[in-house]
Amino acid sequence: CIRDSPSMLLLDEPLAALGDDQKADILPYLESVYQQLDIPVLYVSHSRNEVARLADHMLLLDNGEIKASGKMSEIFTALDLPMAHQSRAESIIKASVSHYDEEFGLASVAFLGGQLSVAAEPLIVGSKVRLQVLARDVSITLEPQKNTSILNIIPVTIDAIAKESKSQMTVRLIADETALLSRITCKSAYNLNLKEGDKVYAQVKTAALLT
Repeated sequence: CIRDSPSMLLLDEPLAALGDDQKADILPYLESVYQQLDIPVLYVSHSRNEVARLADHMLLLDNGEIKASGKMSEIFTALDLPMAHQSRAESIIKASVSHYDEEFGLASVAFLGGQLSVAAEPLIVGSKVRLQVLARDVSITLEPQKNTSILNIIPVTIDAIAKESKSQMTVRLIADETALLSRITCKSAYNLNLKEGDKVYAQVKTAALLT
């Protein structure tokens, strides 16, 4: 029996053989295809950037064994999984554009937990975006800072702490329902006496639109 339309679309590393420029050209097309289809799309990839941009639900495989299954953003930030401990550990945040400042080229984007200002080309208010925030670009302060160049300061709660090495640790922060990773020195954590459950502030130096 041949069906007129598939029940699922399987894409097995479709961009693996392409260069960065070619990937950048094709990814927007894949995004539009996903939005138009009413069937599940299974996208297989070793590229965390492709997964961050395209996926909603994620299966993490290791030697053919499923290590985790769940929301993509949660797997990226789970301290009991490997992705949060890699050198380019990151948080992926779904947001919507609330304002665009043409004078300074900044988009204000709102998410569950706060708002961030992001350098961007003009965006339509109300449009949906995804943000990439590297753990190394997030610092922690006990009080909101003034007279600082950092625009994005968000109240958060420390959810978990994991030591990466003698000098560094990763802190998982929660802003409402949104998880955010911070990679800081062990000395900084000691000086601030950081503990799980503490109410602190995340200072986001840089956030990038996944486009």
